[in-house]
Amino acid sequence: MADTPPTPPQAAPAAPVQPAAPAAAAPKVAPKLPPPPKAQNPFVYLGIPQAVFDYRPKMPGPKMTAFWAVTIGLTGAYIYDRRECERLQKEYIDKVKWMSEAPLDSMEMSRRIKVLGARVPEDGEVDRSSRWFKRYMRPIFVASGTDYILKTGTNPGGIGRTTLAEIRGRRITEASKDPALGVSALNSGSANIASVLTDRDAQDAQRDLDGGVVLLGRAALKEYLWALKKGYGEAIDLKEEARLEGLGLGANERRKDGRWEREEEIMVRELEAEDAKSEHAPFEVPLPAALQGLDGEDDAMTDSAPSGDAPPSNPLAFTPYRSITPASLPTRTPEPVKDDSPPVLLPPPATLPAQPPLLLVPFSHPFGIQKWPSKMVHFFNKRSDVRQGGEYALSILLAHHRAFAPPTIRTPSGSLQGILDDQIVNEVRVGEHKDLALAEGEPTGSPDLDFLSETDENPYHFRRSYRTLPSAHEYSKRTYYKDDLPPKLAVARELASGSRQPTKAEENYPPKMESELRKERLDKELRWRRELEGWAMVRSGSGVAWDEKWGVGEGSETPFRVYTMPTEEQRRELEEKRDAWYEDKKRQAEALEERLRSMPSPPADDE
Repeated sequence: MADTPPTPPQAAPAAPVQPAAPAAAAPKVAPKLPPPPKAQNPFVYLGIPQAVFDYRPKMPGPKMTAFWAVTIGLTGAYIYDRRECERLQKEYIDKVKWMSEAPLDSMEMSRRIKVLGARVPEDGEVDRSSRWFKRYMRPIFVASGTDYILKTGTNPGGIGRTTLAEIRGRRITEASKDPALGVSALNSGSANIASVLTDRDAQDAQRDLDGGVVLLGRAALKEYLWALKKGYGEAIDLKEEARLEGLGLGANERRKDGRWEREEEIMVRELEAEDAKSEHAPFEVPLPAALQGLDGEDDAMTDSAPSGDAPPSNPLAFTPYRSITPASLPTRTPEPVKDDSPPVLLPPPATLPAQPPLLLVPFSHPFGIQKWPSKMVHFFNKRSDVRQGGEYALSILLAHHRAFAPPTIRTPSGSLQGILDDQIVNEVRVGEHKDLALAEGEPTGSPDLDFLSETDENPYHFRRSYRTLPSAHEYSKRTYYKDDLPPKLAVARELASGSRQPTKAEENYPPKMESELRKERLDKELRWRRELEGWAMVRSGSGVAWDEKWGVGEGSETPFRVYTMPTEEQRRELEEKRDAWYEDKKRQAEALEERLRSMPSPPADDE
């Protein structure tokens, strides 16, 4: 019996399908209408995008808020300050403008003032003080018709040396007009054209007395008083001045470069005198054998015999390192003329001549990171400078002054305290006291001599490099005289003597001759001594120059006067004078117009 296949399981019977309930009717939704179009601005049709009108700014974040607040605040402070500067300066100009319109007599000249501004040490801007004057004081002087002479020192001590040269020239000119001294020939019209202009110099001196001297800062005061003390307190050798005038280098030389040539000539003689006393002078080394006898100086320079090791050279060959006159040709050295006559000295005056009034302007420019915050604040407060410049300009125009206060404090040794020592200045100038440092200034008891001493007599008022200037110059001089000059001098003399032929590098780039090396040394010494002399004068703790003959102690009379600041009463008088001037001018104009109206009209021409 065959096997039957298994029967698959039967599926469960499906449940009966229930009829679906009728679906609920969906609610009818109204169709969504498009948004109404935005109303366009009519200016859109002029080319302005609609986005410009649809822009709605949002409140900025905290960082942007702080940025805009700072930016707008600083910009507003700057604009307000500059507008106030213009307004204040115009106000001062309106007060004095009528002075320039007042007529002068035929022989009368306008007032003239002299402005002296010393250079701020180690400052990149040489004319910082003169720029301050031009910006804040000059407009008032120009509006009032007042002339001015502005002089700015190119380095510390420059104003003092310029004033000293003027004083010496004025004294020599006055001495030439005094027949009792018997020196009229030393400064005659044939020897110096400046003597022909003595009348003009007298007029200029009178104008200076009627005007005044504006000193910008404490350094200008120090240099000015130093020049007065040295110029009127030392005797002048008129014979030496006559020799300089013979070279065209007189004290009254009016050429632009005459004074600098005079200083160079005096420095040459000073260096020669120093080299004569020194055993190791830079140019007093023995000359090479081939150079002995070229200028008749072999006996004076060296006593050594000529060496036979030098190569033969053509005595007539000319090189830029050799004199035109060869050694084989006979030369005649002119014998120096000996003058055994006693020197003619011009003694210093017993009393200081009349001096113009002084205006002490508190100009100062300190250095250092500690001064940066105050300088930043001052940048937005320039109106204080305008007000200060206007007030000091008014003080000169109103011409009210007082006596100069003399020093009153003495040291235990009996000398005046806080006074400049001229001997130290001279010693520092020639390179001594190289370890001298700045110090705190000492009061003198005079408010005028202690002018700006609370700021400028502080060592931190100067740059750090300027505080140790003598030691830096000592290092430069030692390097120059020990390492730089001797090799160059040796090469120049070797080439000039012909002891060796120039190398290829020396042919392409010829080294300096001995005359050029002497000129280089002269320029360096002039610069070093000028800088050291100025440093000794203007450094903090140096003191102010003063002569006891000018007055000491309270109540003493001094030859100086100081302009005072204008008071309210003086301002009121100035305004009354201005109003009276304009009223008088208006009456004159009305009278002239009335006179023209009353004049009969010319008859008409008959055609």
